Amino acid sequence: MEATIGAYLDDIARRNGAREALVVPHQRVRWTYAQLKARSDELAAGLLSLGLEPGDRVGIWALNCAEWVVAQFATSQSRAILVNINPAYRTSELEHVPAHRPMQRTRPCNAFQVEVTTSRC
Repeated sequence: MEATIGAYLDDIARRNGAREALVVPHQRVRWTYAQLKARSDELAAGLLSLGLEPGDRVGIWALNCAEWVVAQFATSQSRAILVNINPAYRTSELEHVPAHRPMQRTRPCNAFQVEVTTSRC
């Protein structure tokens, strides 16, 4: 592989920033590559400000939504590993997720009002 996912987004946003990148009809979202990159950069900076280090896992419990795409790019940009948590889990089932995935702390991610769970391996 010649480039990371984050580097790919940087390149395509630089070359085609005004072109449509993401359409999510149920959220009424239509973002250009420049907008997607800006949102991803903002979340990546927020994750790094939490003390995230390369290789840390970031758990996301979300349905298909624009924020999931942003989280995918942001974790790549911050060199973290995105761990998808089944959105069909009930709240009581979520209590068991850290025991089965090595994640040790949970912090709210205010940008999207989701929980970000990180761990170091």
